[in-house]
Amino acid sequence: MSNAQAVSDPAAPSRVWSAEIRDRWFPWNNVALALDGGFFGAAMSVVSADSVQTTLVRSLGGPNWLVSLMPSMMMIGFMGSPILTVRWVESLRLYKRPVALVSIAQRLPALAASIALFLWAGARPTLALAFVALAPLVSGFVGGLTLSAFWQLVAKILPEGKRSSSLAFRNLVATVLGFLGGLLVKVVLARWPGFGGYAVLYLLQFLLLVASFLAFVAIRELPSPRRDHRQERPDSHPIRRLPDVWRSTPHLRGFVAARVLGLGMLVATPFLAIHARSVTHAPLDAVGSFVSAQMLGAVAGNLVGGPFGDRCGGRTLAVLACALLSASMFLAAAGASIPMFLLSFALVGAGNTLLMNGANTLQLTVFHERDRPIAFAVISTFVFPGYLAAAAVSTAIRELGWGFPPAALTAAALLLLAMLQYRLLPAKEPPESDAA
Repeated sequence: MSNAQAVSDPAAPSRVWSAEIRDRWFPWNNVALALDGGFFGAAMSVVSADSVQTTLVRSLGGPNWLVSLMPSMMMIGFMGSPILTVRWVESLRLYKRPVALVSIAQRLPALAASIALFLWAGARPTLALAFVALAPLVSGFVGGLTLSAFWQLVAKILPEGKRSSSLAFRNLVATVLGFLGGLLVKVVLARWPGFGGYAVLYLLQFLLLVASFLAFVAIRELPSPRRDHRQERPDSHPIRRLPDVWRSTPHLRGFVAARVLGLGMLVATPFLAIHARSVTHAPLDAVGSFVSAQMLGAVAGNLVGGPFGDRCGGRTLAVLACALLSASMFLAAAGASIPMFLLSFALVGAGNTLLMNGANTLQLTVFHERDRPIAFAVISTFVFPGYLAAAAVSTAIRELGWGFPPAALTAAALLLLAMLQYRLLPAKEPPESDAA
């Protein structure tokens, strides 16, 4: 049902958003949000940044620094653009429509990468490499323009007490479909072991992103009640507000520190699949097995994380996630067989899912509704260099010839520090309740 139909429905109690409407539409919106995330997650898995993209970039002749950046490329894009749209997001009363419109452009780079691989991977590999490397970066940057609006929409349509389980349900659908995507990677690369197989995977990614878009536009929303933005929004540009927001917003610095330390995982994961294949002498289609193991771990993480997060809060999930990710790195550093690396990938999947769910739930908890757009933008601005730093450390370790184990141990140490930092953050709701 469209928004227009919802407004004209005589049974609708109001033409503006309220807690009553939120609760009434929650089952529908919960499923739509889950399917959006499910198809998006499946799209990410068939061209997994941790395994498929890094292996492809290496096959196209990409240097170590680019291999190190690939798992971070989309997030670097996401983190770089929210600050540009803070004032616009603060003025919105409807979030779905602008997010949907921008997300059309966000999905096109996958199609461009597929076409480039079909046309130029053999004859002009450097050109194909440029499309492959830029696809997640451009997609992330465009998506980041409405990242704050997306999270405002999520906070708007999900009741406070159900956010963790709803986000876990969304991630669960994503990981189940992602597991099937991992099997698809194995089948496609076994059938077309060259660049043609990678081109097919990017085409499948685009089609799954289209399915994600169709699910997202099914979300139901009405305008939020009008507010006096002259009293709530400062007149200064968001960039000039950064220092004051950094000093005055409670828990912001601690949350950013935890997020940055958690990026230590990216010191090792770009080369995990490459290292595993090198140690075990596994064929190329083993990458599909690694993706499937990671997705199975993510399924387990979601099954545990949803109800556990509702009961114990996002902070506890984040602490547990960092512990699992650290353990996965210790295991990968000592890995010598396919089963050991499959277990390591499974722990990576579980840990990443729990950390995503925990951190996302936590950021909706510790920041009040009116502070979220600027808080999210500040988080993105300060976390952005963390992705670059992780890639730089990963590249430096590789260029120095130290190998994978030192990178894995460095990642494990940073994740343990992140665990301690998350433990210092509050677990309770902000003092003022979220008005719907």
